[in-house]
Amino acid sequence: MHFYFEKNSVQKLVLNTRNTLLHSSHNYTESKVNFLIVLIILPHNVLMYTSNLEQSLELTRLCQDILAVNDRIYFVSTIHKNGKSIESRFRNDRIITNLTSNEIAMLYMQRTLQSSLTQEFDDVLGPLDFITIQRETLLEFIFPFSSGVVLVMADLDVVSRYLAKTISFLIRDFECKIKDSLYA
Repeated sequence: MHFYFEKNSVQKLVLNTRNTLLHSSHNYTESKVNFLIVLIILPHNVLMYTSNLEQSLELTRLCQDILAVNDRIYFVSTIHKNGKSIESRFRNDRIITNLTSNEIAMLYMQRTLQSSLTQEFDDVLGPLDFITIQRETLLEFIFPFSSGVVLVMADLDVVSRYLAKTISFLIRDFECKIKDSLYA
């Protein structure tokens, strides 16, 4: 692993699959890493890098946990506030494979906007827990969270209220973990 600091410059973090040296101003350490990541980080964003990496790993775990809740969940995606997918997991991708990349982008943007517009009434009507959309072939659930929305697609035969409350609990737990990691 190689990490170096230079005052008033860009920091670079390079992790690779070979034994490499960790270099700082005074010491060298051998380490073995099983993946490759190259990041360029502005000096004042080192804490943000750590929290973003932790959050990314937690988002992956969140998607996996949601899929594990019920075998009838086909698809889970976390979507950033700008409508771009952050993380997606499939049990059955038959729905998504029927859509073009432009249609998928439109779907993500529409779900993000729908959640955002609905949250405009939070002060008057109370905070949004989730949105359920029932189609002829499936159920869609949209859950707001700090980075955007979680989109879940499931079979029609799930108990929608129970499933939604279970997923809401997982998302709240995720938010608490992220908040705790920032202040730890």
